[in-house]
Amino acid sequence: MKIFLAHLIALFLLISCTRNAKVLFDIPTQIPLAAQNEMKLICDKGLALWQLNCGKCHNQKVGNKIYVPDFTQMQLAGYELRTGNKEHETNLSQAQISADELNNIITFLTYKKKSGIPFKVKQNSK
Repeated sequence: MKIFLAHLIALFLLISCTRNAKVLFDIPTQIPLAAQNEMKLICDKGLALWQLNCGKCHNQKVGNKIYVPDFTQMQLAGYELRTGNKEHETNLSQAQISADELNNIITFLTYKKKSGIPFKVKQNSK
């Protein structure tokens, strides 16, 4: 319960801090508007969870700007499986990040506007 409460407080803080910064998503326009709106909400949750759990290691600084890198579908599949990286096998366990939370992060990474900054696997992460 304490972990959930801490995550909830951090989520609200992150959302309030990022309220002015617009993050745009590439949501398919072929899906119904209600589904697009739901997808945007999932992406917003994924962004907050990304900043809380992932961004400190994976965001990339270019010049004075910090970017969320672009992941390939294969890289995202590795996160879904929670394997291939010893740190992630520990830090992305069900006890740390639920399946729903991980799905929100992956949805965010899938539909965020591309930054043009590719995700680079760190040499010591395998």
